[in-house]
Formats: sequence, structure tokens, C-alpha cells
Amino acid sequence: MSNENAATKTLHAHVTAYKGRIVMELLATKSIAGEVATSLDSPSSFGQVIMNTKEHLGVSKEALELLKTVKRGNDSLGGIDWFKTSDGNHAFSWMGGPYQITTPQDADASRSYVVSDHFVEIENTVPEGARHHIDGSDGGEKE
Repeated sequence: MSNENAATKTLHAHVTAYKGRIVMELLATKSIAGEVATSLDSPSSFGQVIMNTKEHLGVSKEALELLKTVKRGNDSLGGIDWFKTSDGNHAFSWMGGPYQITTPQDADASRSYVVSDHFVEIENTVPEGARHHIDGSDGGEKE
């Protein structure tokens, strides 16, 4: 885990937790070569990819605990992935739009998924829209 202050980094995504759910939020509004690839400006893309997570991915302690319980799948592509890249860095990705909410049990991880210690620790500030969505859904766990 990066000990550097999140304010000194250019974060392109936050991963937080709320009521047993993982909340992934893209902060970038466009792709930036070598940092983030997003479906916002590449409609043929499957989702969002945050490269060099040590510099560009913010993860709360609460979300980290949930991410550690996500089980690897059998496919090379998953709905969520965290993997080591050929340059020795790590990348985090998810399929779908700029916001994604899932439970660890429902997260469809790739077979290469592994929780990395390459990220910037952030406060568990869950987006208001995600809180409202989760609060309005049935079966949510208590905080």
C-alpha cells in the first residue's frame, strides 16, 4: 500500500464499501494513455481499466477487506480484475460503466485476480448515489 498522501496522486478511480458492497467509481472523464482507459470515450471498450494502481487507484480500508474476499473465477476475463502488468505495475479493472456496485459473492473475478498492495489508501467516502441505490435495494447487509 502506498504511504503517500492521496492529495499528491492523480487518482482516476475510487473503490469504497457500503453495507457489504464494493463501490467502484471512475473519476476520470476520458482515457489517458498509460493511466486509465475508459468506455466513456471508447464505446467499444468492455469497461474501465486503471493502470499503475500505486499512483491512480484509491481504495478504502473497508473496500480492501471486501476485495480480499472476492473469489477468483476460471476465465481470463472477469467482471472485476486486479492483476500485475508486463511492466511490473498493477492494473485494476471492471466491466461496465463508470460506476459499479457488487458484493464479493457476486463479483465475477478473473482467474488472474489478486489483491495488490499497490494503491493509495483513501477515506471510505461512498458516493451519495451509491448509498441511495444500496439503501433502496432489498437484502442489504447492515453496516
